[in-house]
Amino acid sequence: MGNTGNFMKSTRTRLGLTSSVVADEMGFSRSSLTKWEIGTSLPSVDVLQRWSTALKLGSETRSAVLTIRRWESISDK
Repeated sequence: MGNTGNFMKSTRTRLGLTSSVVADEMGFSRSSLTKWEIGTSLPSVDVLQRWSTALKLGSETRSAVLTIRRWESISDK
């Protein structure tokens, strides 16, 4: 699991939310969310912004996950 996916899943579970609820709130399928959480694919910045809005996260957490995602995309090159 990538750092972005690990962060997404741990934050969601810490908040007591199911993947179905979060995916519905984001407007994506549960399988899409699962792929991001297990690291099969790296979500876009737009997806992460929708995710943080769906979880009602503050700006510090939103900034942290976007930073993690940027580092992962750089390290994949």
